[in-house]
Order: sequence, then C-alpha cells, then structure tokens
Amino acid sequence: MNKLNSTTKPVEVNAMDAPTVSFVLPDAASAGEDAMEKALAYASAKMGLSSTRRVIEQLQQGNAIAVQYASYGLAVQVAQTLGTLDDTVQTAYLFEDYATPEDLVFGATTRMSVNLIARVTRKTKAFESLAQALSRALAVRYGELMATESPIHVLSIHAVDSADINGRIGLGALVTSLHNQPMKVWQR
Repeated sequence: MNKLNSTTKPVEVNAMDAPTVSFVLPDAASAGEDAMEKALAYASAKMGLSSTRRVIEQLQQGNAIAVQYASYGLAVQVAQTLGTLDDTVQTAYLFEDYATPEDLVFGATTRMSVNLIARVTRKTKAFESLAQALSRALAVRYGELMATESPIHVLSIHAVDSADINGRIGLGALVTSLHNQPMKVWQR
C-alpha cells in the first residue's frame, strides 16, 4: 500500500488544461446516409454480392430481391436510429403498405419502400420532426443512388401510443392485428 508522506503536495489541475469532450448527435442527413449504407451492406451480404455498388446496380435494375433485402435492412437501421435519438420510442414495427392493382401492373413495387410504426410513450413534435427529417434525407440519398435528379420517397414513419393501440385507432389497430400483424424490427 502506498502512503503519501507529508512532503507530497497534491497536483493541481487547471480546468482550462483538460481536453474538452463534446458529444454531437448526428444530423438527419448523416444518420440517413449511415442507415442507407448499412442497409446496402446488409443486402450485399444476404445476396452474396461483392460490394454495395453491386446492390445499387441491382436496385437500379428493379431486382425485387435486392429491394426486399435493402428495404428490410433500412427498416432495422432507421428503427435503431429513432430509438437512439428519441427516448420516447419503445418499439418499431415494419408493415407492408399494400400496392394497388395499378402499382402492380406498372411495376411500382420494384423500388425501396419502408413503412414503420413507432410505438412511443407519448407523441411529440420532436419525434415528428425527426421522422420527417429522416424521411427527407433518405429520399435525397436514394434519389442519388438511383441516379435521378429528384428525391424518391422511401420512408414513412407513423407514431402510435398506448391510447391508439388500446383503442385500436388508426395504425394502432395494426400493432395488435391477428391477420396483418407488423414485424417487430427494434425494441428498447
């Protein structure tokens, strides 16, 4: 055991000499880009492709399998991002937004589309703003990946709370549906 003798003086540390540590939360654009890159990596691994560039080529060609894997990967990543950035999010579910017969005929289902239900402890404007910012950021990023001049809508996020679920109001009814139950992709 070390004992200090009476001649040892405590070392004073000037607070100005200490390094400053700052924590920066990601903005929607960087969070969206990160989520998209991880989704593409997931699709690449699931499809056995050599790179995410190959996944992007498959998406551009309308490959339904690439679309499904990338959409699922994006759903998981966005759900994790929501849970990290907003502590009111308890669970996130992926649900299928069924295409109309016209969409099926004209092939509109061959692009990424992620529809999430976020179960929150309370609905807030902050959550709405975060969801909208992520949706915009991903639309821009997906548009860039598909080599188009304009954004392409990819993400819809809907908040539901206990009152919606218990009262079976709106998408709250879907969370406990026996026939069309959404897939849980993240939980706190």
